[in-house]
Amino acid sequence: MKEMRQGSRMYFILIMWAGLLISSMPVGVAQELRTNDKGEKIIVYPDGSWRYFNDPLGNNTLYDKDGNPIALDEVQLSDQPQVEVPAREELLTKEAYQKLVMSWRDKRRIQTELLRQLAQAEQERKEARQQLVLLRSSEHASKKDRRKVEEAFEAAKAHYGELADRLRQLEKELDELGRLLRSDSKKWRTWLEEDERKLLPLHQEEATHKPTVHIYAQYRPEHDVVLYPPKPPCAYLYEGRDEVSGTLRRDVKPQLLFAHTPSGLRKIMRGKNYLEAYGHLAAITGGYRFLVLDIAVASKAAPQAFGHLPKGSRLDIVLLNGQVIRLVNNVLERGKWNERRQAWVYSPQYNIDAQTEKKLRQAEIDRIRVYWSTGYEDYEVFEIDFFRNQFECLDKKDKGL
Repeated sequence: MKEMRQGSRMYFILIMWAGLLISSMPVGVAQELRTNDKGEKIIVYPDGSWRYFNDPLGNNTLYDKDGNPIALDEVQLSDQPQVEVPAREELLTKEAYQKLVMSWRDKRRIQTELLRQLAQAEQERKEARQQLVLLRSSEHASKKDRRKVEEAFEAAKAHYGELADRLRQLEKELDELGRLLRSDSKKWRTWLEEDERKLLPLHQEEATHKPTVHIYAQYRPEHDVVLYPPKPPCAYLYEGRDEVSGTLRRDVKPQLLFAHTPSGLRKIMRGKNYLEAYGHLAAITGGYRFLVLDIAVASKAAPQAFGHLPKGSRLDIVLLNGQVIRLVNNVLERGKWNERRQAWVYSPQYNIDAQTEKKLRQAEIDRIRVYWSTGYEDYEVFEIDFFRNQFECLDKKDKGL
């Protein structure tokens, strides 16, 4: 009987010890998930102590702010409620998607800048060549002047070639990221792991070095200007009464939506776009919204190449997540030649109903498919937040429409 009482007492002591041990974990409402300078994910507690999010040794060791292991008997008790850490797979999926979008946007901005530099370099190369031709035909030019102009021409050619190579490589990377964004989340996580692996130390002895933990302010994606760039200021193309119906109408200022130049025409176009499309939203009395495009093709042969845009023809808007939003053209648009712009210009209009508007307000556009009478063409979109920005501008002055 005495042995049974001693056994019960020992069991009670073990239960109390286990309860104290569990309650001694330093967790609280302020614990945060961060990344140290080794690229490893760690959970940081209010007192500066931390542990690996996914401990490589599998023992879930707790470290102090200097990176020294903390013994179990040194863990301070805390009565703060525990905050649930998101599942690792869910966390990595979100992080991978955000990083993919950041990379894609960065490369698109670089692409736009490279196209501008390439057009300028082409002009400089052309001018250097003209100077060289003039100098060679001159009887009074010295060898020194000729050599100087020849070197300038070679430098202009080399600069143009370097920019063209960078642009081709960047376009390949953009294609890969675009395909990846349209794939499943498992591939996103694989890409993230590979991207982070590149940041690891080259030598094993460096990898096993005691990590140094730096405490940073909590990262907030909504404040990241790369993920969420500043919105362009609102401006309006037209405000007044529609000439045909007499109803009130408002048109937001057009933005460049997409452009395309076939590789075989890039030398001929000299940095300009073969096809260029600006778009804007318009609203009229009664809550009616529609998308207006201004598609300019720099060729008098555009009707033979593209045909026209029939009434009822489709416009497919493909989002980054793979979803497709379909609009319908409400006018027969055959286009006409614009002498000033030296382009054949088409101006289709696509209705936007209330249900479609809700989807477009949150849309991030990847590409647009235009259905011409001769077939469809796919175009990459330059401004992925086009509809968000345009709808916000309409909302600011939407009284009575």
